[in-house]
Amino acid sequence: MRVGLVVHGSLESSTGGYLYDRQLVEFLRAQGDTVEVISLPDRGYLRNLARRHLPEVECDVLLEDELCHPALAFRKRRPAEPPVVALVHLLRSEEHRRSALHPLYSAVERRYLTDVDATVFNSATTRASGERLVGRPVPSVVARPAADHLAGPSVPSIDVHTGPLRVLCLANVLPNKGVLPLVEALGGLPPGTWRLTVAGSLTTDPAYVHRVRERIDRNRVRHAVDLTGAVSGSDVPNLLASHHAVAVPSSYEAAGIAYLEAMRTGRPVIATAAGGAHELLDDGVEGFLVPPGEVDVLRDRLARWAGDRMLLARMGEAARRRAEAHPTWSQTLRPVRELLASLVEARRLPAPREA
Repeated sequence: MRVGLVVHGSLESSTGGYLYDRQLVEFLRAQGDTVEVISLPDRGYLRNLARRHLPEVECDVLLEDELCHPALAFRKRRPAEPPVVALVHLLRSEEHRRSALHPLYSAVERRYLTDVDATVFNSATTRASGERLVGRPVPSVVARPAADHLAGPSVPSIDVHTGPLRVLCLANVLPNKGVLPLVEALGGLPPGTWRLTVAGSLTTDPAYVHRVRERIDRNRVRHAVDLTGAVSGSDVPNLLASHHAVAVPSSYEAAGIAYLEAMRTGRPVIATAAGGAHELLDDGVEGFLVPPGEVDVLRDRLARWAGDRMLLARMGEAARRRAEAHPTWSQTLRPVRELLASLVEARRLPAPREA
């Protein structure tokens, strides 16, 4: 099977969505399929809307990362083109519900999803959002992300009973990842009881990074916060090994690979209650689900960990057990390949004759 995959920019970009795409490419190639990656320049949402065609690609089925939807929604599809499958990591219309451009995002995304032949969603929550947007059920599969790309057993358990609570935020420093609320929440805890590492890009949104640094200085916690900048996937196990827990209190997460990575190594998580993270963990069991922007709630949950290390340890073990029962990448991506193959086979079958 010849598969085309459309993405914005480089497939090696360091976000969960691109990690998912890379895992899918590796899986398909391991099954004997060929995959050609078509990279589109990301010129910004409004300028992307002006695109009307894709580069020519010889394939049996075309996978499109749904983040490219503004560049694809208004193209003219030809009858001879291969089936098109949208790969939905995060609906922009869900993530930016409070934006003044929300009506535009919804209209363009609806048009795009209505025109594709099938869809791959990364969570049941994302599928429900997509079907609400389109207004009907759509041919689709749910293929949740996995975390077995990390060698879980190589990350040892950590002594939770001594020293300050060490919190890791595995996310690029962007407004939607909740770094400011996290700094504000920790800044309200007693000095010396915590340390925070934020491991992610500091160059994607310099203005927001400046605000984060200002907040760190205003709260006088520079000694307790480390902004490392971008990290590679190979760095993640070492970071997890030196921290007690992971907190990414995003404004919205369709799924959340960082949560799974933490849980696989026995680290409990603070996740956002907005989106699909509730499919990965139960509030109060493997970690906490916190409404976005609720600094007082976030501070309370962090204080509970700092003050009750047995609770921290129990949640870490529960997180490890939950992650061990989670499907592997091969298991979760197999239905995706079956969907692609079924569309290719249906296209090859001769049309039924009219009576």
